[in-house]
Formats: sequence, structure tokens, C-alpha cells
Amino acid sequence: MLPRQPALSGAPAGRLPPAVRAFASDDGRHFREDWKAKKERLRRERGPSPGYLLKETWNDSFVYGVRPVLAALAARRRKVYALYIQEDVDGLAREDSVLLNHARRLAEEAGIPVRSSSKQDMNIITRDRPHQGLLLDCGDLEFEELTELPGLDTDSAVIWLCLDQVTDPQNFGSAIRSAHFLGAAGVLTCARNSSPLTAAVSKASAGASELMPVHSCRNLPATLQAAAARGWRVLGADGGREAEPLASIAPGPPTVLVMGSEGAGLRTNVRRACQGLVRIEAAPRGSVVPAFAGVDSLNVGVATGIFLHHFLTARG
Repeated sequence: MLPRQPALSGAPAGRLPPAVRAFASDDGRHFREDWKAKKERLRRERGPSPGYLLKETWNDSFVYGVRPVLAALAARRRKVYALYIQEDVDGLAREDSVLLNHARRLAEEAGIPVRSSSKQDMNIITRDRPHQGLLLDCGDLEFEELTELPGLDTDSAVIWLCLDQVTDPQNFGSAIRSAHFLGAAGVLTCARNSSPLTAAVSKASAGASELMPVHSCRNLPATLQAAAARGWRVLGADGGREAEPLASIAPGPPTVLVMGSEGAGLRTNVRRACQGLVRIEAAPRGSVVPAFAGVDSLNVGVATGIFLHHFLTARG
């Protein structure tokens, strides 16, 4: 049996102050400071955190993470005020250390101030997102306005990806990443019905949204109809049985692939502007694992990659 612990100074025997929580027994023999109370006490003792002061002097938006920051510095499509590098990065793997030094060189070559910051301060700016020791203080990334798709001068497999009401930044960024990796000619959306090009989109795209312009049009159905009139094949992704299986669709000619939101799918007027609907067929239920009704579709980001791979890898 453990010896009885003495009462805390200033506290009556058998009673514990609010910042202490008893464990293991009712008589308070085992106790430790409540972690929330301890965090608050330490914050008061430290005074104003440099991270909060950094936030107060922050200029605009931010980009976080190794790949997005490197892409933003290389593309130079944003106004950049400063690059912040985590000061306590001695334990990083060699590859990560090389990438951080590469980011420093890119910033210095562009005349961008390079500053050190603690991990905690960078966490405050990014709201605890995984910044990997790199953070840009920068302006917003805007959509590029598009009035109509370019004319066709080829019969080869050219694909434009169109995202209709994809508002989740993870799905939006993932779709852009697939489009960039697989070689889509462009990405089109309607800014009113889309996720903005946020830091979360840049992170989810692994920096692809920094490198690949994302276009916006005012009236998506009208833009799709005009594209069809100019010779583009406009296909909408749909999970319904009326849609053609992807395997039955020839990769050429030049195509606009329209992806809808994960919940509602394509809007009615956007669906009407499509010349055809295409779907990804699931494996037969129970063929590999028992069927589960809660998993009956793919998210937009994954589905986009499958569609684009089908249409673009046939180029040879």
C-alpha cells in the first residue's frame, strides 16, 4: 500500500484545489495537475505568446507544408511577404532538411525575407495543421476567369476537368492533384459554387493548385454547351444506372469531364448540358468482402483520378 501523500500547501486536509484531479482513490493519495489547468497556468506565466504576436502582424493568407510551399515559391503566382522556417528542425530526415534548404534558396533568389519561427508559433497560424516546418505569409490565389474553352486543333486525347459544386477543400485539392499528375489540359469550375483556392486546397493538392491554373466561368451550363458546339465531347460523371460504364467509353476525342459534388452529384442544368453520362462500376457485392450498404460510392477525388486515368493514359 502506497504511503499517504501530504496535503498540498494551503489546502485543507482531504481537499484538493481546482487545478488538481484525484486518481485511483477517493482520499486523494494519487493526484496530478489537471492538464487543462496546467496549460492555462503556464500560459499566464509565460505572458503573451510570440505566436499570437506573429498572428497579429501577419499580412494576409498562408500556405503550409513542404510541397505546397515549394510549388508556390516556384510558380510565383502569389504575392509573398515572408517564408518562415521552423527553428528546431535538427531532428529532420535528410530529405526533409534538403527540401527546407531548397525553399530557403528559392525565397532568397526571389528577394523574399526568410525568418525563423518556433513550431508552436507556426501551429497558431496554421491552426495546428501539418506544416512540416514551412510556412508562407502570402496573398490569396485567385481563379483565372474563362469565357469559353479553347478551340480544338487536334483529335488526340485532350481532357479538361470541370468541377461542379465541389465545395470540400480536400476533394477539390485531390481532384486538382490528379488533373496535374495525369496531364489534364485544364481545370474549370464556377467560383460561386466551389471551394475557394485556400491553403487547405493547396495542401490537399500537394502544391498542384499552385502550379496549375484553375479557371472559373460565370455560367457553367452555358460554357459546357458552347464547348459542345465547338466540337468538345462533354461527359458527366454519374452513379446512376442510366450512365454508361467507363470501360465502354473510348478515350478520344477531346473531352470535358464534369464531376459533381459528393452528395448531390451534378446539378440538373449541368447534367442537361452534358452529351452523355459515365459511371465507374463497383465490384459485385460480396465478391471479395461482404457487402456493406454504407460504402456504395467513391469520393470525388478518387473518382476523378480513375476517370482521368482512363481518358488520358491512352495517349501513349
